[in-house]
Amino acid sequence: MKAKRAIVAAVAAVFAGITAFALTGCEWFSFDRNKAQDVPETLGYTGNTAAWLTSKASSPRSDALQLYEDAKKSGAIASNVTFLDFLKAINDDSASLTAPLRSSVAIRTPGGAGSGVVYKLKTIGSTTSAYIITNYHVTYGARTFNTTFYGETSSSALSATYVGGSESEDIAVLLVDITGKTNFVLPISRESEDSDKFDPRDSDDVKVGEKVYAIGNLLGNGISVVSGIVSVQAEYNTFAKISDSTRSNEMLTMRIDAPVAHGNSGGGLFDGDGRLVGIVNGGMENAKNGDDTIDVDNYGFAIPANRAISVAQNVIDKFEEKGSDKAVVAVRARLGAWHVDSSEGKYDDDTESVDIVERVSITSVDSQCPFSEEEILGKTLTQIIVKDASGGLVVNKMITREHQIKSVLYNVRSGFTVELHFAEGDPIAKTYSSANNNYNFENA
Repeated sequence: MKAKRAIVAAVAAVFAGITAFALTGCEWFSFDRNKAQDVPETLGYTGNTAAWLTSKASSPRSDALQLYEDAKKSGAIASNVTFLDFLKAINDDSASLTAPLRSSVAIRTPGGAGSGVVYKLKTIGSTTSAYIITNYHVTYGARTFNTTFYGETSSSALSATYVGGSESEDIAVLLVDITGKTNFVLPISRESEDSDKFDPRDSDDVKVGEKVYAIGNLLGNGISVVSGIVSVQAEYNTFAKISDSTRSNEMLTMRIDAPVAHGNSGGGLFDGDGRLVGIVNGGMENAKNGDDTIDVDNYGFAIPANRAISVAQNVIDKFEEKGSDKAVVAVRARLGAWHVDSSEGKYDDDTESVDIVERVSITSVDSQCPFSEEEILGKTLTQIIVKDASGGLVVNKMITREHQIKSVLYNVRSGFTVELHFAEGDPIAKTYSSANNNYNFENA
């Protein structure tokens, strides 16, 4: 029944001609016009329209196009329903990968290959440049970066410059001039009327078992797509420090079972609707069991989109404010330390899913934090609201997992106000300031 409900929801979303539907037995919904039934009947199908659409879910795209044209001609769907929307309604995910492919970048450095995602565009006069999110370890030690977009060969490579990043978060940003390529290069974050379709997704809403697609420069052979599911929504893993392999770094990641390998690093991880949910940054190829080495298949990692984008936007804002060609380092607002007091799986009646919920309390307060120990120490944090200098909302996040706190702190800038809500007592708001980014802020 869950699968049926999902299909009904997808189909109903694009059928503008539907005025009412009812979940009654096997009759999933009914149209207010009889013409809708003409489509399946003319093709020899005797079931209802919804069942007919479901039966066509695995049709080749050429068949789906004919299906779409027949449906529009009969009046089953409105004239403004696009073919891509129709494909999504019959569970053809290839439609959802169109935008991600247009945003994917293959990166080559003197030391190897990696991937990236076009995050947003910057236009000055007649010149348009693209900010590309990738992994810090893809860029580490390199001075030159050649980038190619989906379908291009090395002869079309464009030289990109390093903007900045965070080693601890394994996120970096490149900038490349794409003037003349804007007709097929699509950023995942757009300021346009269609931005709701391709904007990054709130990675905190991703569910375990959800299907995802990793798009990247696999083995340096160009952009390709692999799929899998989300195994763990968010966890901390210990990786070797990029600049010093003898040290370790605990990093926030999402675990996936998509078969990622060398070259996928920095590429996008997308959901079934084509929305970014993470940045792929590694995989496990083997593990130790005593003296034995065990080969491991399809055990990959991605940095959740909320964390990756918070860091990337932090770098971009600092770079543009600085106005120089020197690389910048991500900074986050100071707060202190916190602790997970309890963690449990909770069933959600609305989403019919089990989510991890953590209770987090403040255990120490940074000396340069605008909040005092008396105000916040020992309290259970439940919500953080960030507003810009003019009072506009930047972030409003309910704190249900410990890792969300740091992601929010990357969104704070000088002059921004942070409002903390607790399980105990009233909320408290303070404004952060900076002097050369040293007061109230710290390097990532």
